[in-house]
Amino acid sequence: MNRIIPTMTALLLTWGFQQFGSQIQRITLAELADRSDAVVLGEVVGCREEGNRDRLTVRVGVVLKGRLPVETFALTLVSRGGLKDFDPALRKGDTGVFFLKHDPRTGEIEKAYWGGVAVFGKNHFHAQDGGAARKPTVRTRPLRHSSPGRRWTLFENHAYRFVRVEWSTGESALLVYSKETDMWRVIENVSTHGAVFGRSPTFEACRAAGKAPPETGWDFRHLAAEAFTDVPINAGAFRAFPDRITFDPANGTWTLEFMSNWDMAGTRTLLTFSDCDLKAAFGTSARNPGER
Repeated sequence: MNRIIPTMTALLLTWGFQQFGSQIQRITLAELADRSDAVVLGEVVGCREEGNRDRLTVRVGVVLKGRLPVETFALTLVSRGGLKDFDPALRKGDTGVFFLKHDPRTGEIEKAYWGGVAVFGKNHFHAQDGGAARKPTVRTRPLRHSSPGRRWTLFENHAYRFVRVEWSTGESALLVYSKETDMWRVIENVSTHGAVFGRSPTFEACRAAGKAPPETGWDFRHLAAEAFTDVPINAGAFRAFPDRITFDPANGTWTLEFMSNWDMAGTRTLLTFSDCDLKAAFGTSARNPGER
């Protein structure tokens, strides 16, 4: 694999290192691949200018090296001013090879080296095969329940409101409201790609931590074998709703956290899905103000 990546890049792509000056040391393509935690073929699906920097949203088509837990990621390039000759100026629809550093602790993704993007000269490619549609990371359906039910807001920002609802019939669901469309949808299930699944703490672990054991146990680890998991998660004796919902604007991803109040190793469950897929569910544009 280490030979394939630099060879393919050198033959097929226009490489920005040809323009390097004396400020940054030239390295070989093999060294660049070695410095990269992940190498992906990707397509720019969003670009926003901020001064001399471009904030890109890149959709992963193929992972050539390493592993990324997301299907889209944010990347910052300096294409104007300063070291402008090193990072290419990309636009929405551009495709190429991205050499990346990935910190699994923070989820931060950045280029592995200055100019570490090799761009296809013509946009004849897409990140996804049009004949085999990419599966969304979150599946939803319209809300058609006639009763409002009892509701608890779990998260709210300028664009969305996530709500837990329980009806008198005994049914329950996780709802999301789009302020742009004034519509409600039911979140049915979420992809397990990149998910973390936990279980209830043992009596020994609770005793060591000085905590009382949970009244009802849970073990979601078997869900890792499935492509999707229902939300709320069926725990047998109860249905688990996320107790914390966060949005990462850098990667364009939402994270549902379950059992986050149990600050003990192996207890939390994390499900992640793409904001692009949530927008698509409501039929809204994935473009942000300032994109070109």
